[in-house]
Order: sequence, then structure tokens, then C-alpha cells
Amino acid sequence: MLNKLTSVQHLRGVAAVLVVMSHAIGALLAHNWAGPVSTALVGWGRVGVDIFFVISGFVMVLTTAEKPQGAATAIDFVKARAIRIAPLYWILTTLMVLFLLLAPGLFGSNKFDWQHAIASYLFLPSTNRFTGSWMPVLPPGWTLTYEALFYAVFASLLLLPKRSMIVPSAAIFFVALSLASLLPISVNQAFTTITDPIMLEFVFGCIIGLLYTMRVKVPTLVSALAVAVGSIGILMTIGSDFQEFRRTAFMGVPSAFLVAGAVFLERNGWWLRLSVLCSIGDSSYSLYLGHVFALPLIIKILLTIGAKAHLPGDLACVIMVASSVIAGYLLYLFLERPLTRKTQAWLKRPSHATRATPISIG
Repeated sequence: MLNKLTSVQHLRGVAAVLVVMSHAIGALLAHNWAGPVSTALVGWGRVGVDIFFVISGFVMVLTTAEKPQGAATAIDFVKARAIRIAPLYWILTTLMVLFLLLAPGLFGSNKFDWQHAIASYLFLPSTNRFTGSWMPVLPPGWTLTYEALFYAVFASLLLLPKRSMIVPSAAIFFVALSLASLLPISVNQAFTTITDPIMLEFVFGCIIGLLYTMRVKVPTLVSALAVAVGSIGILMTIGSDFQEFRRTAFMGVPSAFLVAGAVFLERNGWWLRLSVLCSIGDSSYSLYLGHVFALPLIIKILLTIGAKAHLPGDLACVIMVASSVIAGYLLYLFLERPLTRKTQAWLKRPSHATRATPISIG
């Protein structure tokens, strides 16, 4: 079922490109090179993360919909998610650690802290004691901390006696966690992370997944309207810097409308397959994690050849994003895909539960 959801692949590709665009604009601003369009869009692309989180909740419900409740399914689920996200992340995190040790000035103010590095490998929230930053060693990996928490909770819910309890239980749990963020107490980074209302976006995706697996009929016009509302809502966040509940409301909710509308439009036969977007969607995880290496290299090359004097900032942004997309696809083709296949073969064990289809936030 899931392999045929072209809309999900398209949205994953769009989400990854949005994130890369946001970081490319940030790099250009740091060099006083951003054009008028890119300056107006600064920070907007981070909505790609919200789209990823909604998709993740949706996908987890779909990939487990026809599996029996119990420990075997929960274990297979955890194995599948670990195989999907951990190997590439660990390799790129190790590469970043080597850069920080051997060429500490290459990535700005980022510094090596061994305790922080260990926490990063384990997907745990931690603050770098030298920089005060809560970002992992590999900065895009901050979203994987939230993904890992969601996976842990979802796996636990697969142990419940009835499948109908999963989505309501997830909703209650994450709503309670989000409300805990309002408590007027001094907390550490771990508490701040796990109580971030952005976790509610996984619940949005779970609800969409539940409706989808229940085969709820959504008219084509309603689905198209949902896509339009979601798209307009996302466009309206341009120039805004929403945080916490405001981010969930103004970026997460439109993302949920977009994802819901897209998957139900496709179910009704109203979705075109665009090969380029499918390819970017396939490689979105590599693009998302790998662009942190690609962007500094690309802008350094452009500056070295004197492009700043002749190339408008907006065009430079397009070149940086396009080059990162190509680099991400090559990373997917020659590292992520073969690595995932080999890891799956190595860890494969006989099981009656079908392993989850490898679709994630990438």
C-alpha cells in the first residue's frame, strides 16, 4: 500500500528541499550575499521539518496497520526504524566528530564535547558544555531526537491489547507532555525537548493514518481544498518565527492539512507522478543529513572562483540548493541505500511480522 503513495514521496522531497533552502539562505546571509527573494524567505524553509513529522506519524500507523499487537511486532518495528535512521546518521556523525577534532574551525563555533557526542549517537537531548548549544554533533540530527522519542512511545503502544487504543493513547500522552511545557519551573534541556509541542505533529500524522487505514471516504473536492488550505497556511508563515505552541498551530496544522489532502487525493486517483520529486523523496534522508557538509563546500567553491562579484544572491541560492540535492542523491545511491540493504540482511531474523517499509523524516 505505502509503496504506491507517490504523494508521500513528493512531500518528503519538498520538505527536504525547504530545509536545505533555509540553511542555504542562512549561509548566504552570513557572507552578505543573500538576494531580495532569499532574504524574504529566510527561516521559512524550516516548515519542512513540520511536514516531515506529520508524514512520520502517518507512515508509522500505515506500516503497522495489518500487524498483530504484541512484543514481536514492537521488536520488529524498533529494528526497522533503527536500520532506517541509525547507520547513515552514525557514519555522518562520526565524520563530523573527525572534522571537529582535526579541523575545529571548519564548522563555525561548533566544538567537540565527548559527553555531548555520546548523547548525539544515542539520540538523547544534550547541551554542548563549550558552546551552550543543544544541537547534536550533526546539527540536522536534532529532529531525530524527537523521532526516536516518538518511535519509543509508538513501539510501547504496540503492546496494548487493542489496536484501536494506539492513536488515542498517543494523543493523550503527547498532549500531556506538551502541557507540561507550560509549568513555571526551571528545567534542563532533556525536559525542554520532550515537552516541546512540536511532538503533537506526530499525532496529527497518526490521526491521518488512522482515517486512511479505516478507509474513510474523503471527496476529491474536500481533499483538494485541504491541500490548498495547507499550502496557503504554509505560505503565510513566510517572515514569521513561530516557536512552541505557535509553531505547532501555524506550521504543524497547515502541514497536516497538506499531507491529509495529498494522500486522500492520491487515493481518489488525482495525483501525478513526478519522477524528479520521487527521486528527491527517495534520497530525502541523505539530503537532509548530508547537506550540512555540502553547503559549506559549495559556498566556499563559489567564493573561491569569485562568483560573489558576478552572481546574484538569489541565483547563488538556487545553485547551492540544486548542488546539495545532487550530492544528496549521490549519497543515497552510493552509501545510504546499499548500507540499509546490508544492515537489513545482517540483522534479518525469521519473523511472522512483516518488517516496516523504510520511509522516514529523511
